[in-house]
Amino acid sequence: MSYSRQYFQLSFVCGVPAQEAACRRSLPTFFQQYEAPSYKPDAVLMYGSQVENTDLIPGEPEFVQKWNSKYAYPKMILATFPDYMRYIDQHYGAELPTVVADGGPYWEDGYGTDAHYPAIDRSSQQRGPSAEKLATIATFLQPNVSGPANQIHRMWDDLVLYAEHTFTSWAGTHGRIARKRSASLQSRTSSRSMVASVSTPFSINR
Repeated sequence: MSYSRQYFQLSFVCGVPAQEAACRRSLPTFFQQYEAPSYKPDAVLMYGSQVENTDLIPGEPEFVQKWNSKYAYPKMILATFPDYMRYIDQHYGAELPTVVADGGPYWEDGYGTDAHYPAIDRSSQQRGPSAEKLATIATFLQPNVSGPANQIHRMWDDLVLYAEHTFTSWAGTHGRIARKRSASLQSRTSSRSMVASVSTPFSINR
């Protein structure tokens, strides 16, 4: 139904900002992956027109409008993922094979490269609420006793940090495994180890 080597695809194909000449050169190559007879739909998904963690690139709607006013094909449509999926389902759903499984999102594949630390983090996530509740109960029963608020905040900060999605995020699954000994990934894994250890819920001593 769709295939994307990366997000921010409009800019990879048409430039930053999107330019007509770049699109004319690159679109034929982009469409090659959809030329197989097994590809049924008359629409393709160009995955992402903006990139996250940076300023919005202006002029995108104007570019699409200008392109469509000049060219009959291909027609560009700014859409959301539900828009695209709904169109495919309504027009081609009956012709497409259905695969039912739980594959997880793309970013999860990095966790398989070192399952030890995710296991620690998962356990900490399960135990964290109990630690916070116990601290609250202690204060409720004895107002003069103050729970370790700084440790609680640090625990949740570390748990959120560990769950950040760029876990050994480059080079794909095979690259992640092959490059585990690189300085970059060793540094990241070391940081994950420290965060996983620090985020293990504290104990409350009587």
